[in-house]
Amino acid sequence: MKKILFLLSVMVLSTLSANASNFTLQASPSSSTYQPAIRNTAPQSHATSVGDAFCKGMQNWHSQTSSSAIRNSVNTALYGYDPYMVEINGVRYMMIKDNNDGVFNKNDILGITDTTSTVFASLRPLDLNRDNRLTGQELTKAGIRLVKISSSGKLLHKDKSQDFKNSNIVFIYMTELRKAYDNNGRTGDFGYYDVVIQDAKGKTQLVTGVVTFETEQELNKYFK
Repeated sequence: MKKILFLLSVMVLSTLSANASNFTLQASPSSSTYQPAIRNTAPQSHATSVGDAFCKGMQNWHSQTSSSAIRNSVNTALYGYDPYMVEINGVRYMMIKDNNDGVFNKNDILGITDTTSTVFASLRPLDLNRDNRLTGQELTKAGIRLVKISSSGKLLHKDKSQDFKNSNIVFIYMTELRKAYDNNGRTGDFGYYDVVIQDAKGKTQLVTGVVTFETEQELNKYFK
């Protein structure tokens, strides 16, 4: 009987531990109390198709090659470009380099030269004190806007009043990237990171940053 009770206890604890690993931080943290969200460890599908095997083989190849230019070109061909977004109350905002002449295209999107192996590469130079926390002030100094994506999938870059204000960004956490479940290198959401924002009264809230991989055609649609 003791052995049975012991085995049942182990099974219950294992189940609780597995479920806990699938939750992220839901509290409203401040810049001083923030703790990174727990990494999502949801099980990945083990079914391997010919296409998945090819993509995995190509990933292994360009992770070993010494030429970053070759790696970037292969990554772009296979997985697309790499915009950075922040999702707030169901609305997504894309990080765009401000353009004084008002003419915008995909080259103004922050991160399109980044790859699966260099996530946050475009954001790190903006982190002036190198603390892996990119603040709203640092975004402003770098001339970066958080441009709203409309319900029709268009960037509202001509109307700055629709932007999410940089002053409401406490920081973007650039160390932890939680992989999107079962993405397998397809275009779309690739991973998620933490962003702490605040309202006019200074109350903080944890929201989701999104890293996507999109084709050139998909990026061009944001501007049409």
